[in-house]
Amino acid sequence: MSTPEKLEKFKVEVVKLLPNYDMSRWTDNELQKWINAREGDVDGAVDQFIRHIEFRKLHKLDEGFFQDHVQPEVLKNYYPGGICGYCKDGYIVKYEMPGKLDVKGLLMSVSDEEFLNHAIYMAESLLDGVNKRSKETGQCLDKWTVVIDAEGFSVKQMTKNVLERQKIITKIFEDNYPDRLASTYIVNCSRLFKLLLNVMKVTMDPSTFSKITVLTSKDQIADYIDREQLPARYGGLIKEDGLCDGGKIPEKFYQVERLLNSTKSWPRFDVKAGTEESVEIEVKGDSMYLSWEFYTVKNRITFSVFYQPNKDPSTQRQTVISPYKPECCLCPETGSLDCQTPGTGIYTLVFGNMTSKLKSKTVVYSVQVLEKAHDS
Repeated sequence: MSTPEKLEKFKVEVVKLLPNYDMSRWTDNELQKWINAREGDVDGAVDQFIRHIEFRKLHKLDEGFFQDHVQPEVLKNYYPGGICGYCKDGYIVKYEMPGKLDVKGLLMSVSDEEFLNHAIYMAESLLDGVNKRSKETGQCLDKWTVVIDAEGFSVKQMTKNVLERQKIITKIFEDNYPDRLASTYIVNCSRLFKLLLNVMKVTMDPSTFSKITVLTSKDQIADYIDREQLPARYGGLIKEDGLCDGGKIPEKFYQVERLLNSTKSWPRFDVKAGTEESVEIEVKGDSMYLSWEFYTVKNRITFSVFYQPNKDPSTQRQTVISPYKPECCLCPETGSLDCQTPGTGIYTLVFGNMTSKLKSKTVVYSVQVLEKAHDS
């Protein structure tokens, strides 16, 4: 079946399923994108398109969402990145700076619903941008390019909550804005960020992942974006780039209810006065990272990590992280270990309440074991 025939079949099938829907709001080029994203599978494209229409109705995207949506101040002023300039192919460029994200502050101040709306707003902003760009130039410049600057990316950005929210963003873009991504360029890509790519690759559409290029030098961005269209921070000529630099979110934005709601599925336990509780994690390969985040519902608790090569109780365990008492009352504490040293075996996270004589403390936690990225 030829491309025009597939497009015609797509239209016919959509009209059958949505007889009252106004298809005239879509150009043939826009409709073709749904087929492209499904690699010519018309039935799959129709199904995805129908779900997108439902998505637009659910979030009222055709009822003024983009024009009327008011971004929460904390996201507007502290979520790093933004849109600036055009690449050499003429597409608008979106910048992301995950290393500048205050993960703890975001978790404490932004609800899942607010974050979802923010992700949709970002997508609709890009869509609005490419539509304006195409009209201004008279060319079909209906895609966007992404530059991810991973400078400063650390284990604090590798928490379960961050990964889950990143998956939400990826899924929204893949399911509802198909064939819009031209390319993604990553600069300052550390080994830890490559680990994140490995984790995201599992749920990411192969076509999306294939568009990612890791640059070995920040200067290489100029190979894809002219200096006149490039922010000065990347060697370009645009001094006022309008990009948000993120930064620490002030505690005035914190709302405890949001933390409790976003972590309600996490395991929890009580540590009675004068006792300690532990969580054992078995690491089966030395090419792994062990990461955790936890908080207490009331009062602080002592935390430490120990290691032993096996479960034999006679084996002496060694201290990996000495006991300390973090500021973790309704404020998540995060951390990680590169398990190459000491290696495979049993890692025990210990939550101690030994100094308290009366108060029991509730610990809410999340633990992950992740395979490290292999250097290419």
